[in-house]
Amino acid sequence: MLNSLRSFRKSLRYATQGLWKASKVQTHLTEEEKWQLATLAERKGGVVVEVGSYVGASACFIAAGLSRSTNARNAKLYCVDTWKNDAMTEGARDTFSDFMTNTQKFSHLIQTMRGRSSEVASQFHQDIDILFLDGDHSYEAVKADWYAWSPFLKENSIAIFHDFGWATGVKTVIEEEVKKVAREEHIMPNMYWAVMEGSKQQSCQC
Repeated sequence: MLNSLRSFRKSLRYATQGLWKASKVQTHLTEEEKWQLATLAERKGGVVVEVGSYVGASACFIAAGLSRSTNARNAKLYCVDTWKNDAMTEGARDTFSDFMTNTQKFSHLIQTMRGRSSEVASQFHQDIDILFLDGDHSYEAVKADWYAWSPFLKENSIAIFHDFGWATGVKTVIEEEVKKVAREEHIMPNMYWAVMEGSKQQSCQC
């Protein structure tokens, strides 16, 4: 009985937030992590960059949060990925069509930027309010992503890293680089986020 009630409440929450379909999209995020992304996007609003979008579950929750932000009309989520699944353990496959189908409801808020993270960043010219890094978790890749995108972070922006709980590369980059400019840190079992002092760093020579 108690489990049924919890399941009903969970379903009702998804339905009232317009995320019923998104809740069924394949993802490596937990329920708590998905809602945390939505909450941060709603509170902060503005320009969000997500590196590593897979088939769109996280993008839906971020976009849903942006749609409820105080300046939703000017909000935008830039999703950066090759959509070739090349950093996933399940093997290479083209996931772009799945992403587009799954995120269709929020297409007015989402702009896809298909390509390698560092290459896309070199063509990007906006300040960022939220940066969500969830791409290749090797040390070299996480560091390259951080150096490519962190120069765009505004003061009081938010940097989010997924798979903090197990990925050594993610943990190491946070310890070596992110904490230098982090003013306020928050840690979940498998997600880390911090409010930034305002990073305007030099490009990585790596």
